[in-house]
Amino acid sequence: MSNEALTSLAILKTNWDQNKDYIENFVPFVAHALSQRPASAISLSDLQRSMRESLGLNVPQNSLKIILGRAKKPSYGYVRQDHGVYFPVQQRLQNLKFGAVRQRVLREHRALLEKLRRFCKTGYHVDWGMEDAENALLRYLTDYDVEVLSAAVEGHSVLKAGRSPKSAKFLVNAFVRDLTENDQQGFEYLETVVKGNMLANALFLSEPGMLKRKFNNTDFYLDTPLVLRLLGWEGPQQQDPAKELVDLLYQEQANLKVFQHTFMEIHGILDVCEQILRNPSSKNPAGATVQYLAQAGHTASDVQLLKARLEESLGFHRIQIVEKPPYDQQCPLDEAVLEEHLQENVGYRRPPTLIRDVDSLSAVFRLRRGRVSEFVDSCRAVFVTTNASLARASRSFFCSVTPSGTAPVCVTDYILTNLVWLKNPVKASDLPSRQVIANSYAALEPNEELWLKYLTEISKLREKNRITPDDYYLLRMSIDAKKALMDLTQGEVVDITEGDLQSILHSVKSRIVTEKEEELRAEKEGHAKTQKQLDAKHQADSERRIRLASFSTKVASILSKVLFYVLLLLLAAGAYLAFPTGSALRLSNSYLYVPSLLMALSVLVAFLNQCFGYTVKSSVRKLEVVLRDTMIRKLNRVFNL
Repeated sequence: MSNEALTSLAILKTNWDQNKDYIENFVPFVAHALSQRPASAISLSDLQRSMRESLGLNVPQNSLKIILGRAKKPSYGYVRQDHGVYFPVQQRLQNLKFGAVRQRVLREHRALLEKLRRFCKTGYHVDWGMEDAENALLRYLTDYDVEVLSAAVEGHSVLKAGRSPKSAKFLVNAFVRDLTENDQQGFEYLETVVKGNMLANALFLSEPGMLKRKFNNTDFYLDTPLVLRLLGWEGPQQQDPAKELVDLLYQEQANLKVFQHTFMEIHGILDVCEQILRNPSSKNPAGATVQYLAQAGHTASDVQLLKARLEESLGFHRIQIVEKPPYDQQCPLDEAVLEEHLQENVGYRRPPTLIRDVDSLSAVFRLRRGRVSEFVDSCRAVFVTTNASLARASRSFFCSVTPSGTAPVCVTDYILTNLVWLKNPVKASDLPSRQVIANSYAALEPNEELWLKYLTEISKLREKNRITPDDYYLLRMSIDAKKALMDLTQGEVVDITEGDLQSILHSVKSRIVTEKEEELRAEKEGHAKTQKQLDAKHQADSERRIRLASFSTKVASILSKVLFYVLLLLLAAGAYLAFPTGSALRLSNSYLYVPSLLMALSVLVAFLNQCFGYTVKSSVRKLEVVLRDTMIRKLNRVFNL
């Protein structure tokens, strides 16, 4: 097993979290390799082999020289130098605390591999051994390797994977997507390994100082699929990393551009989307863009608007549209040979796509005007694509027509993500994980050959009336149908039978029914929640109304009692004045009418009581009720009850 490689990457990321620089990240690894070998003069080739065997890392010899220089610093003291020759210092190497960290990381690594094995067996009835799972995970990392960043690479990447099992690419990417959705802890460990791989790739830059330089001397020309992701036309999982990458490139002073023929290709894709959305029975192949737009509820009219605003949308992301440069006799390039090379190594099924890629690569080559630069940030022009096969084929071709050490004409968005993250890991901390998610979703798309074969078969069923127009639309436009196709074939180009299509259709319909049931359940739960909230509010309002009514009753009762006793006192005074002894009450001249009024009031109340049964107490109580009701209405209005 080669678990040393993956655990080494995880340890590397752990070292980085302790705020060490790129080179010092590797000092403990070199020290560990030295502690495993005889205490003799250090040979770079022997040390390189020891690193590969004990840690699973293939480190360039030029980088080992730099790392040894750090390892002899007094703060480490792992090696000493005598007449230009390095010797290990065994006493210091014995104190190296490498094993404890390695054991902890190894436990996490084994746990992840067990999860991968369980996922494959449970979901796809594929029984992998630990070595199978490990090789598949290593292959996953090396598929997006950064070796094309620099010609200083010594023919290998930092990792070397064994033979991966069948369908490894599909199964690992499906596993990664499952981690993102259901297992945050597992995904965090995977992210640690990915970032460790990115840090390790920094060793393949012949000048680590380039990581501090800006991109102001380079124009980045974006390929069509990358622009489609950036504009959000393939879903948010694809848009997020593309947008962050473009924003970070702009902040690092890069110039972002697309060729005019790329712009027209994007416009043409929208034309096809509009036709399919207007006429679903159209025979135009439905790609990821139209499927996402259809799933998101866009209409043909919406796509018309997207076309009209395409240039404006590119401008929003600071992307210029430019014509390709004229042909230059000083920088001759045989485009026919390039076209043949790309067709052989990439395998295009549509000639226009091949021609546009040849135009883009040739244009970037001419824009450099023969200038040799081994660094992406100073090479004048680079073509950025999501197609790793195109990047590899481009590199193999231009290595034969450009001087050794020249920066690649074409790089993938993943490689550029790696470089941007290395330049500023703090600002772009989430970029690697977002790129991992985007790559996994993209890898779960059927390749062009499988998709065209699938479309041919569902068209045959429609022509034979074996499926309804609605079924045909579902099989063609539904993202769930594409997922079911990939689950069925695991990404392999195989014969598709009518039974397979019926199985896919059943899966899609079942998913729709399940989603409807979930929507109804969610709606029902929402109604129940709303009703519960309304009931709670109603209960709270009722309690508040009760409290306000109680308050109003108490206040009205107190006021009525005060009024009753005041009236009672006045009537008593009037009755007293009616007797002869009351005349002795003296009042000032200004209040002589008061006794008369009190006597009149007393006589009136007595009259009303005798004739109509009127009493002061009943009147005061009626007034109390009126006062209480009035207060309740006023207070309810104030508190919005």
